[in-house]
Amino acid sequence: MLRNALAAFTVIVLALDLNAQGIEFSHKPWDEVLTQAKAEHKYIFVDCYTIWCGPCKMMEREIFPLKEVGAFYNEHFINVKLDMENDSDGVALSKTHKIRAYPTYLYFAPNGEIVHRSQGASSEFKKFIQTGKDAMNAETQVYALKKKYDEHSDDPEWLLLYMAAMSDAGENIREDFKRYEEMTDSRVWMKKKNWDQITTISVPFDSKVFAFVANNRDSLGEKDMQPFIHQIQFYYLMKGSFKDEGGVQQIRETIVRVLDEPYEKAALAELEMLWLRRHKPKEAWPATVNFLDNYCREPFHFNDVCWDIAESDSSDLETIQKALTWIDKAIDVHRMYQYVDTKAWLIYRSGDRMQAKALAREAIELANEEGRDHTSSDDLLGLIGE
Repeated sequence: MLRNALAAFTVIVLALDLNAQGIEFSHKPWDEVLTQAKAEHKYIFVDCYTIWCGPCKMMEREIFPLKEVGAFYNEHFINVKLDMENDSDGVALSKTHKIRAYPTYLYFAPNGEIVHRSQGASSEFKKFIQTGKDAMNAETQVYALKKKYDEHSDDPEWLLLYMAAMSDAGENIREDFKRYEEMTDSRVWMKKKNWDQITTISVPFDSKVFAFVANNRDSLGEKDMQPFIHQIQFYYLMKGSFKDEGGVQQIRETIVRVLDEPYEKAALAELEMLWLRRHKPKEAWPATVNFLDNYCREPFHFNDVCWDIAESDSSDLETIQKALTWIDKAIDVHRMYQYVDTKAWLIYRSGDRMQAKALAREAIELANEEGRDHTSSDDLLGLIGE
């Protein structure tokens, strides 16, 4: 009897542990999800993705499987993944909510009303969890803030909160930012609470705030300046990668006009790589090599490119060897599951099955430590014959 009870308890514990591994996504039709949300009084989270979207794949590989992320989203949300171009529910939601960039995240109240949205990938899982918290808070929800605009837009502190939310949602805040600058000066910007908000906003390159940062690099110091520059480049360049040739040329001209070395060359190289990989992938290799060899500092950029190479059966040995130098740079920054798994696949593609097996086993150990799913490494061991 005791043995049976212990066995049953073990099964329950294992089931709970498995359920804690990352976000659990529902596969029900959208109308059934709405019915379930109302009945259970739960919010709805929708990952709006496309099959060609690199940042979407990064979130799926590196953020959604995390135990901490799953624990929060599974408790508070019914979670849904929809392909905006191929799923009928996704196509309908895309039209209704004007989805123009990927990934976009939509959040709905239990009654089915949209309350919040966010746009773009993030390598920081705590930021993604905070977005979910903002979606359930009437003081920070995008659509609640929009309703309060006329009442509060003369308050610069509130306007800054509003712009941070709208910027995260992919909204155009240019006119709001001009309004904010008319009411404030650098003494206000540099207050820690305000500065922390400003560094999360897609600040216009031609703004007074950006000019202030560009003209005061030495006095600001690396700590204050670098996050700001990084945010500007990330949002501006990611948006630029979606534009047509005329639009991306305007962004190039803006970069040259506003940025000084070393940021100008790095920004131009990143923009060129992102744009070509999206619009002309067959012509993107030289730009990819230039950016990753000379300017890249973000490990997720290395991993994103290297995973595409590892995933492709058509990658030749020279390309694979080049990718191995890049994934090693990512691993040097952070030896985590996704990067070691990518290296294992690259090594397998190069023909070294024994080293690939050892790396896949190491990746699984890291996944267990990090609370991640390790299906990719399991699949590789299956191919090798483990």
